[in-house]
Parts: sequence; structure tokens; C-alpha cells
Amino acid sequence: MLHTYHHKSDRFLFVDMLRFLAVMLMLQGHTFEAFLSADIKKESWYFVHDLFHGLTAPMFLFSSGVAFGISTFKKWEDHIEIGFPIYKRISRFVGLIILGYALHLPFYDFFKLLFESTESNLLDLFQVDALQCIAVTLLFLQILAFIIKDEKRFMILNLTFALIIIFISPILYNLNIRNSIPIWIGSYINNDYRSWFPLFPWSGYTMLGIVFAYYFIEEKEHEHAVVLIKKIVLFAIVIGAISFILSNLNILLYPPHDFWKANPLVVFGRLSVIILIMSSLFYLEQKIHIKSKVPTIIGSESLFIYVVHLIIIYGSVLNLGLKYLWGGKFNVLQSLAVFVFLLLFMTWFAVFWHHGKIKYRKTFIYLRIGFIILFIFFFLY
Repeated sequence: MLHTYHHKSDRFLFVDMLRFLAVMLMLQGHTFEAFLSADIKKESWYFVHDLFHGLTAPMFLFSSGVAFGISTFKKWEDHIEIGFPIYKRISRFVGLIILGYALHLPFYDFFKLLFESTESNLLDLFQVDALQCIAVTLLFLQILAFIIKDEKRFMILNLTFALIIIFISPILYNLNIRNSIPIWIGSYINNDYRSWFPLFPWSGYTMLGIVFAYYFIEEKEHEHAVVLIKKIVLFAIVIGAISFILSNLNILLYPPHDFWKANPLVVFGRLSVIILIMSSLFYLEQKIHIKSKVPTIIGSESLFIYVVHLIIIYGSVLNLGLKYLWGGKFNVLQSLAVFVFLLLFMTWFAVFWHHGKIKYRKTFIYLRIGFIILFIFFFLY
């Protein structure tokens, strides 16, 4: 029986495994969405497939919060004083926000974008995806940590914001904000501007991931991590059961809204499942020694994989995606074959990128800077 959690690495395998699992599910879900024929998508099993993949984004968001929280609380002093760690983080989050918008550019021409964009073009450009949701949330929390300074107060405020965001989401979800709130702000509030992942309720998953990280780091230092996981498993079961029961009682506490996207019962129900999956991975880490570093690399490079796989499948302003060529034309086996190929390719590419950043650090920095300069130059030219 496990009583203590012994871990010497700077990373936690069960967290990386959760992100690895989220990446795999995300890649499989997007592959099937892009390539399966419309007739197959009408079959009953595809509804179950979509229901199951409703966990993918919350898992991705929650694990991003856990990873942020662990790195923050382990080196708290580095993230509350002006210095390189804060500059690095802020620049990374701002870069991810800009990258998120760049993925939705309708034209690779600044002046055409400025003067010829239609309303549909602007809606595409400013829609908020998981990348912006994660980056904006973590940027806000990094600034909050810098202001608050105290770990416990920061955690309490973070938890408070998470609960407020989750519980007011049904109210905000159906607000008609068109023509009353600028598109670049309104896109973060609800999906009235076609956003897939507005902050309400999606940032709540990331914030609650940080709450878990706070208690995990605190208990790990006292060798009570296993006890914490046991308690959180029980908590997840109770919360999941309560959410399931209440969702079937048809109690109307909110105005009409999309139940599956904004209702707190769905949020807590999904969180309970994610916590149970993460806890299982925690116990698996204790029982099985995984020699391969691939899951850790995939976990650490999950945001990189997120961006690259979107470009490959859906395309960008610089390329046509595979969906343009074969979208909606494949059966299940063909779509599954594409998924396996993309998974192997993305794994190889992520490992190459990860080791390249370490072994040829300066070269990779120059390459990234060079690409950014060229992209901006031809965009403005």
C-alpha cells in the first residue's frame, strides 16, 4: 500500500501523462471531425464520440493550470519579484495570445485586413480558442501573484475567481453583446462572436488546476501527497454524483443557456472525471516505471503540438490544411489511419523540437526570431 510519494524530478510524470492523454484525444477528435464523412457523423456512435471528447478541452485546460501551478509554487519567490522568470513568462503568454490570433488571420496582408475585412472575417480573426483562453488566464494570474505576493492569499483569490466564473457563466452565455461590446473584448465573454473557448466558463478549469497544484505541492513537501490524492478521489466522486443527480432534477436556477457548454453542473461533472483520470495516472506512476521520456516531452510541448496540429489539419493563412484536400471524404478506418500517422509524426516532431531547443538553444532562438521577423515583414509589405 502506498503511503508516501517519492519524487526527485522537477516534473511530475502523472501531470505530463494527463497532458499527453489530452493531446492524443485532441488529435483523434480533430482528425475524425475533419475527415469523417457527413453520413457517418449522423450515426448514433458519433454522438457518444462527441460526448466523450467533451472532456478533451477541459482536460487540456485543467492540466495547463496544474503545470503552471506546480512551477509557480515550487519557485514562488522567482515569480513575485521583477526578474527574468517573470519577463519570460509574460512574453510567452503574450506571444501565445498573438499566435492564437495569427492562426485565424483571414488574409496575409495587413492593409487588406485593415480596410477590406468583412464582419465574417473579423469574427474569424477575433474568435477565442483554447490557446488564448489559457494564455490570458495564466497572464492574469501571473500578474495577480506578482501583486498579492502571498501564496495562500493568491490561491484563495484564484479559487474565488474560478467559482465566480463558473457560476455566472450561464447568465453571461446568452447575453446579446453584439454591437454593445467591442468584438475583441466580447469574444472573451461568450460565444456571441463565435468563440469556441471564451473565459466563461473555460478559464475556470485552468484556475481549479492551479488550486490542485497548490495543495499537491504543499502536501508533497510533508510526504502526504498520497493521502491528498485519496481525499481528492473521494471529493471527485461526491461532486460527480451530486452534479449528475442535480442535472436530472431539472431545477431551473438560470435563464435559458447551452447546458453542455455553460452549466456549472457540467463543469463540475467533467472536473470529477478528469480528477479521477489524473488520480489513476498518479497511482500508475507509482506502480509502473516508464523508461521512455516521450510522455514527458509530449506533456511539456503540448501547446506546441496544439498549434502545429491545427496548422496541419485545418491550415493557416500560409497553407492549406489536410481538411481542404480530404475533409469529409473518409470512412472510420481511413480517418483512424490519418490519426495514427499524425500522432506518430507529431510525436517525432515534438521530440525533435524539444531536444533541438536544449542542444541547439541559440540556433533555435535565432530561427524563431527570424521566422517572426519574416512573417511580420511580408504581412506588412
